[in-house]
Amino acid sequence: MVFWIISFFTGLVAIMSLYYVMDFKDLRLKVPAMIAFSLLLMGETMDLLADIAFDTILILFAEMLEMFITVGFFSLIYYTHLKKVEKKNKRRSKK
Repeated sequence: MVFWIISFFTGLVAIMSLYYVMDFKDLRLKVPAMIAFSLLLMGETMDLLADIAFDTILILFAEMLEMFITVGFFSLIYYTHLKKVEKKNKRRSKK
């Protein structure tokens, strides 16, 4: 049950990351990020659909590591999104 919750949370974070990545203008950042998060989301979907017995501590470590890496990259993407919105608001307030 714990593995299912971790995979579900990681999948939700990957979906939110894809949403914010689609708004980027720089294609050098947008395309690789979209590919990476799409593959991660596909992997998490397979984790959720698989009927594999998750009973080893190694699987728990791998799932937790995957979750923390995904949350870290989401934080970077969200920070970039907030900076872009902040710049847009500064330009509007100067006019």
